[in-house]
Amino acid sequence: MTSPTFPELPAGLRARLDAAGVTDAATLAAALDADPALRREYQAFLLDALPAIPDEEQLRALWQMIPSEDEDTFLSAAEARAAAAETSGDAGLAAALRERIDALRSFQQDIARDGEILRQALKRLEAATTDDDLAAVWRDVPLELEETFLNLVALQAEEHEQHGDAERAAHVRACHERLSAIQQQQRAGAETMRRLLEQLAADVEALAAAADHQGVVDVWNRIPLELEESFLQLTEHLAGELEQTDAATAARLRELIALLRQLREAHQALQEAPPAARALLAFLQAASDADATRVFDDYKEILQPFEAQRALDNLAQQAPDEQRAAIAARAALLRRLRGGDPAPRPTPAAATPAETRTVTPGSIVYINSAVVEGGSGTAIVYNNIVMERRWLRPRPERLSIDTIERTRAISNRSPGSSPNAGNWRLPAGRARPPRRCRACPASARPFSRASWRWRWTTATPAA
Repeated sequence: MTSPTFPELPAGLRARLDAAGVTDAATLAAALDADPALRREYQAFLLDALPAIPDEEQLRALWQMIPSEDEDTFLSAAEARAAAAETSGDAGLAAALRERIDALRSFQQDIARDGEILRQALKRLEAATTDDDLAAVWRDVPLELEETFLNLVALQAEEHEQHGDAERAAHVRACHERLSAIQQQQRAGAETMRRLLEQLAADVEALAAAADHQGVVDVWNRIPLELEESFLQLTEHLAGELEQTDAATAARLRELIALLRQLREAHQALQEAPPAARALLAFLQAASDADATRVFDDYKEILQPFEAQRALDNLAQQAPDEQRAAIAARAALLRRLRGGDPAPRPTPAAATPAETRTVTPGSIVYINSAVVEGGSGTAIVYNNIVMERRWLRPRPERLSIDTIERTRAISNRSPGSSPNAGNWRLPAGRARPPRRCRACPASARPFSRASWRWRWTTATPAA
């Protein structure tokens, strides 16, 4: 049986455990269950060794030698020994035992918590259907439990195979392979991060040894954007350590940290600035005219319009005296690249109202044309736009009316009758068509007014 470095098993107890075939925790538990006397001797040995264990590592090794089903029994026996030591007046032994008992109970709680984490992770792994689900399970496993969890996953796959569930076994094995690949990627990333931290430490040392501003800029340009904050924190830590031994270097580092933070804030503000401001600043901060030309080619659609030239000219006029010459030179380069005038154009005056020209008979009227007057080279463009709007009264809509043709004048009526009285009769020789019977629609031909002509007769109505 493989035992920890401390405590060493007695030769007699080791021989009995070897004879029982103890090689691991499972065979130890089986041997102790089969031989109660061996269990008592093994437990007594661990209790005797408990007060003399010097550190936490060996105490954890002793706790691993105790079968899980005997943990509570072992702690109760240790409590009883501590109480007996107090009763006998051995305060040192009692204090040593209670200190180690408290540590063992803490180990027991930690193991129970870790076991619950592993059980929940294993349950979620079997229900995982996508790589995202599997990655979420792996993120919730603590770093110190990753190897234990992978071993449990492999044992779970073997258990499914033993029970004949080939599908679940294949799924668990595939998850085990995927998790192993994720672990390898994380280890490679951790190694890369370790190298970056070493490089950051070297850059911090280089920053502390930088002799001029250019050396500081060179160090800062080597730092990746995502590691700038980590670099500044390491520099602050180094400055704190040097305060006791080299106050001057510590003060210089703090000044550089403040300067680099300002540069970082300025860079972030530049990233949030409009595209035109970023293009102008890149053109202005180019190291040489050739670099500025490349910037112009990259941002030509922004720097070609005259607004960019005007902004740079205004900046040259407002710049301090020590910077005005450099900005003016770069403004001249921009004007040459744009193909503009060699000198800045004057700011246009405020617009004045257009002159009103009165058209008189015999004068020349220009309509939509450009005319050069007086040979001065100035072209005047006349854009005459005449708009006329007329309003026409809408005509009322004519309604269709079913009229009746009249063959006699209305004045031809019988004497003594009122204008509205009269006897409407059919022409001679024509019989009135039969009307449709409402009770029997098919009994007669329907009456149509349009097929008959009415006339006004002078006969008096019958009494």
